[in-house]
Amino acid sequence: MQSNPVYQINEIIKNAIKNNATDIHIHPTDQSVIVKNRIIGKLVTTNTLPIEIYSSIVNRIKVLANLSSSNSLNAQDGRFSFATENEEHDLRISIIPSLFGENIALRILPKGNNIPSIHQLGMNENLLEKTQLLLSKKEGMILTTGPTGSGKTTTLYSLIKHLHNQSPDLHIVSIEDPIEYIVPAFTQIQVNEVIGMTFSNILRSVLRHDPDVILIGEIRDQETAQIAIRAAMTGHLVFATMHTNTAKSAIARFIDFEIKELLIQEALLGVFNQRLIKKDEHNRTADFEIFLPSESNS
Repeated sequence: MQSNPVYQINEIIKNAIKNNATDIHIHPTDQSVIVKNRIIGKLVTTNTLPIEIYSSIVNRIKVLANLSSSNSLNAQDGRFSFATENEEHDLRISIIPSLFGENIALRILPKGNNIPSIHQLGMNENLLEKTQLLLSKKEGMILTTGPTGSGKTTTLYSLIKHLHNQSPDLHIVSIEDPIEYIVPAFTQIQVNEVIGMTFSNILRSVLRHDPDVILIGEIRDQETAQIAIRAAMTGHLVFATMHTNTAKSAIARFIDFEIKELLIQEALLGVFNQRLIKKDEHNRTADFEIFLPSESNS
C-alpha cells in the first residue's frame, strides 16, 4: 500500500499542509528520494523514500498537473487542486531535470476564495491603520518585499481583495509568473517570455485596457520598473513585489533601474517588508515592517 504513488503523494501533501508548510521539495539522489518541507522559511526533511518508486511518483504528479509524462529533459510548470477534510488548496508545480532525476517543487496555496483578509495577516493595529490609509489612495505604488516564500504575493492579494470587497466595480488586472491565486473576478495574465509575453510587454498592453488596479507579480527589470512607475503616476494603483532585504532597500533597487529619485518619491506610497515567524507549534504568521516615503526625510 505504501509503495502506491497515489498514496505516497497524498500523504506527502497532507503532511505538509498539517505542518503549515509553504513548499514541498521532492529531491532524488542516487540511492533514495528526499522529501523536504519549507516551514517558517526553513527547509526540513520530513521523509525518505526508496528510489525504486520515484518514477511512479513523478509520473503521477505530471498526470495531476496535466504535464507531459514523456518529457524528462525540459522544465515543466503546472498546477492542480488538493482537498483535505477541512479545506481545498491549489498546488503550483515546477519540475526540473537534475543529475539523478527530476526535482519537484510544489508551492501550497489556499484557494482564491480563502485569501486571508488584511485583518488576518498578523499586522498590529498601528500598521493596519497605515495600511488602510494606503488603500484609500486612487493612484500610486504599493510594494511588498522579503525572501522567497515569505507570503509577499499573499499580502498583495489580501490588499487587493480588500479593495474589491469595498468596490466590486474596480477593474483589477494581475500580471504574474506564475499565477498564484485564481480569482475569477480579476483579469489574470500569465507571463510567457518564450512568446514575448514579458512583464513589461504585458504591462504596456494592459494600460490600454483602462485598469483601476494593477498587480505585477515581480518588478525584476528596468523596463518593467519604468512602466510601473509611470502607471502609478497616471491614475493607477499599482501593487508589486520586489526582492530586497528591507523595505527601504526598494528605493536603492529603483535607483539601480535608473528611476529618478523624484519620480520614486512621487509614485511610491509604501513598502512592506515581511518575514514568516513561528506563532505556535502548528501556526505561523508574518512579521511586518513598513516604509512610507512620505514620512521619510532621506
